[in-house]
Amino acid sequence: NYYWCCKSTKLLNCNSQAITRLSNEQQMVVKFVDHNHSPSTSAESISNIKEVKTQVKNTRTLSCQIIQLCTTSAPSHIAP
Repeated sequence: NYYWCCKSTKLLNCNSQAITRLSNEQQMVVKFVDHNHSPSTSAESISNIKEVKTQVKNTRTLSCQIIQLCTTSAPSHIAP
């Protein structure tokens, strides 16, 4: 089993945690306790949102294609 906790445990007194188990080379959630706070927004994710808006306004590319491009090129910690 793998045990996870919120990175804001001390700062926000968040008791969020998860327990996962490796099964068929995938992490399966065994137990989960929700956060007591809303997610924080990083400067990188705000930058990505601005980039999407700029490209939608200034190009003829479909918005779904722009979103796909921005999310696949984003670092893994902010990409969905």
